[in-house]
Amino acid sequence: MLRQEVCALCAARSQARDAGSAPPPESPATGTPAAPAPPSPSRAEAPRPPSPQGSGSLPLPPPYARHRATLIVVLAVIGLFPLLGFLGPIAWVMADRDLARMSAGRMNAGGRAATETGRVVAMVASGMFAFVVAFCLVVLFGVGGVVRHVLETLGAAAGGSY
Repeated sequence: MLRQEVCALCAARSQARDAGSAPPPESPATGTPAAPAPPSPSRAEAPRPPSPQGSGSLPLPPPYARHRATLIVVLAVIGLFPLLGFLGPIAWVMADRDLARMSAGRMNAGGRAATETGRVVAMVASGMFAFVVAFCLVVLFGVGGVVRHVLETLGAAAGGSY
C-alpha cells in the first residue's frame, strides 16, 4: 500500500510503500524470497531544524553570524542624500566590521560582494557628507565673516552701527 510522505525541509511530496504491503523480492539465484531489508528511516521521522536563512538552504553552523549586506547597502545609498549623509560613515564602519568578521570566519561570507559594494557606496556618501559640512561651515563662518566685515565697514563710513 502506498502512503504520502512530506519532506520536512522542502515540503516536497513523495510516495512510499508500507513495510508489509509489497511481496518480498525473490532471489534470482534460488527463486526463494529474500530476507526483507531493514526499514530505512524516512525524512518525516527525523526532521531537520529550520534554517536561519529560510527554507531550502542548509543551516549554518552555530558560530556563524548572518551578514548585514542589505542593511549596509541601504544605509549607504540613503547616505548619498545631503541631509542624511551621516548614514554614510555608519554604513562604512558596519561594512568594515562585517568584512573583518567574514575574513576571520565568524560571519557568513555569502554577502561579501554586497558588503564590499555597500562599503564603496558608503565611502562616496561619507565624502559627499564631508564636503557638504565643509561647505556649510565656510558659508556660515567664512562668507558670513566677510559679509559682517563689509557691513561694519559700510556702517562705520555712514556713521551708523550694524
